[in-house]
Amino acid sequence: MTQIFFEPQDLPSLQQEVDNALSAHRQVGQLNTAQGGVGYWSQKTMRRSLNWYTAPIHQYQGASIRALQRLSTISQAHEKTLGSTTGALQELVQVTQELRTQSARLAREVAALKPPSRQGNLLRENDKIIDYWDKAALTDPMRETVTQGADESDEDYRQNWVKVGEYVAGKIMSHSSPNPVALEVGPGMGRITIPMAKYCSSITAIDISPEMAERARQAMADLKNFRVEIITDEDLSFLPAEHFDLAYAISCFQHAEKKSFYRYLEGMRRALKPGGTLFFGVLNLCSEAGWGHFSAIVRNDYPEFFHTPDEISCYLKHAGYTSHELAYEGETLWAIAKR
Repeated sequence: MTQIFFEPQDLPSLQQEVDNALSAHRQVGQLNTAQGGVGYWSQKTMRRSLNWYTAPIHQYQGASIRALQRLSTISQAHEKTLGSTTGALQELVQVTQELRTQSARLAREVAALKPPSRQGNLLRENDKIIDYWDKAALTDPMRETVTQGADESDEDYRQNWVKVGEYVAGKIMSHSSPNPVALEVGPGMGRITIPMAKYCSSITAIDISPEMAERARQAMADLKNFRVEIITDEDLSFLPAEHFDLAYAISCFQHAEKKSFYRYLEGMRRALKPGGTLFFGVLNLCSEAGWGHFSAIVRNDYPEFFHTPDEISCYLKHAGYTSHELAYEGETLWAIAKR
């Protein structure tokens, strides 16, 4: 079957051709030849044939063209509506994308402007620290917790991040019983937590910053023996008593005010089982590297605090630990104490 293609603008000319043909057919009926001759009967026969066949064909063609015209009109209307709808959808997509961008920017601005959050009965001196780490969690929490050296490439940074974490985890476990139920203060993004998870039956991590706690929860969602809680008071009264075999804090207490730090030590002792181990590190103000670090940050707002060996021994003694020892490594002062 032959297919005929046409454009909507062709329909009027087609209609005109049909009208012309129908007009010619009607003119046939006006032929006037004398009755009785051969010509008369020939014309009569022609008129009858045209009346029976040509007129219905022309009428059908005309009706078809009018139907096509209506379909063309409807189609054009739908195309116009579809075009308007498509344009509206494209505009809606663009507006949605703009709203998402504005929403993300607004969230960052609100986070920057909101007053420091307060958790439970925390001392007001911790407001600034909570605010700092809540904001840090929304930027680059990994490099906020572990600084990348100026001459350290991203790949070197990642490798050192893992290497140091494994080294410190081994150091902690050298003073712990096997497979301990562990408490960690300030898990950060898991530099110590991830290797420690291989050695511990469980790890309960606590953090003073709700935003950092959430980032830790996301970063270590695959660890089956890990959970994180938010610190609601410096006495750690929300923790069960005599529950943990091991408590540790790495690169954490250097961000705690001294009154809070001492109360953490008391709370961790209460949470440890008798004979349990406490392991932590602080910045040693009396070391050459520690003093250099202190001198570098003494005039800025970064919340970082330094301690002396005598100070740490005093805290541990008065917090009720039965024994302790100190070790020195660069700017770090390690403390190992027994419940």
